[in-house]
Amino acid sequence: LLGRFAKRLEGAEEWSCAALEALLQGFLTTEGVGHGSIVHGLRLCVTGQSTGPGLYETMEILGQKCCLQRIAAGLKVAENRTATGQTNLSQA
Repeated sequence: LLGRFAKRLEGAEEWSCAALEALLQGFLTTEGVGHGSIVHGLRLCVTGQSTGPGLYETMEILGQKCCLQRIAAGLKVAENRTATGQTNLSQA
């Protein structure tokens, strides 16, 4: 799910809080899932924390390139952990 949303982010023409929120809402509607199904993983990838300042504000400040790099890195970590049977992210 997060990988599919990252594809949407790659094509974002505007990178503002309002645009990012609208992009996510549209994606969730298309996918037929709720906010909680992606926002925690997205925040963890983008900030490295499970809580913190506003997600859209943080993404706007970091910029598109940085956010996409962080999401790709987070997805890679999740993929590696799944492949090795480490499904709990706290098993670092």
